[in-house]
Amino acid sequence: FRPKDFKELFNLHHTQACNTIVCIFGVIKRHFQLIVAALEYALEVQSKLVPTFYILHNFIHIHDPDDSNNEGD
Repeated sequence: FRPKDFKELFNLHHTQACNTIVCIFGVIKRHFQLIVAALEYALEVQSKLVPTFYILHNFIHIHDPDDSNNEGD
């Protein structure tokens, strides 16, 4: 499949980015159950949680590849 014009190329890249973001949130939700629960933190704090969880996930994955929560990544 090759995009015919700029709009199709944009849509292709946009879809790929959306799929990647959904995958990242799936990994975070599986590994850190806190994010699944309704949070009662300020929006500023909540916006910092997702990148923090992702960094922690990567750290755990690098330093403990046998961690049982990494299955399915």
